Amino acid sequence: MNKTDLVNSINQQQLFTLLIAPADVSWLSFETALQSNWIPNMMASFAQSYSGLDQRGQGAFFISKFSYLLASMLAHFDLQSGKIPTVTSKSLWIKSQTEPVTLLLENLTLDEATNGNLRATIIAFFEPFITPVYHYSKLSAAAQWRLIADSIAAAWLLVGRELNCEVMAKEKAMAILQQEKSPLTNRQTHYADVNIWHPEPKRQTINVTKTYRLRGGCCRAYTADAHQHCATCVLLTKDQQQQRLKRLLTNELTQTYT
Repeated sequence: MNKTDLVNSINQQQLFTLLIAPADVSWLSFETALQSNWIPNMMASFAQSYSGLDQRGQGAFFISKFSYLLASMLAHFDLQSGKIPTVTSKSLWIKSQTEPVTLLLENLTLDEATNGNLRATIIAFFEPFITPVYHYSKLSAAAQWRLIADSIAAAWLLVGRELNCEVMAKEKAMAILQQEKSPLTNRQTHYADVNIWHPEPKRQTINVTKTYRLRGGCCRAYTADAHQHCATCVLLTKDQQQQRLKRLLTNELTQTYT
């Protein structure tokens, strides 16, 4: 697959659009964005959308959103080509007012997507985020790295599922996180299978197993009004997670067959 076809394939997903073109004045590099009012403005938008979300929760939403964007882009490149683009906070640009997010690379230079290369790329990209996010939200560096690790695990799982290589994708994600000790390493981020029996419309009962990413960090969504802990929240016990995920999977299947 050539570079153009690869980017076109990646842009079939709905999370973001990736362009390869020169950046004009309408674009903002992530490095420049981090030195502007971009972070507090984004945090304010999360606070408006999730009434009551506390300050650290706003920081958690911010780091989760953009780490998941980057991880999803890298997972698509990795799982479709075995290569990843050279990405830094200087080389990746954003139009922050667009939804879904539009990203831009001025040049598409691809490197081998080894576990070490992926780990180093993600860490180097997010190191400039940690101090300003802490400054505006008081969310600790350790908490931010846990959320970034959660995004990596979720992105490779979901992209792998989309591309019919889920097992290999999960192995790749865990190797990035656990193969060598780094800021991304923690004991809690992992995968768990949820199994239920579910009736089909023809009154047959089928056995369904689905893999979920379980968190090592907390997004603090429970601090927002009328919200509670997520089904995958690190603050829940294993039994509570399983119970909530079984209900979630039951609801997903019910909607599928309705």
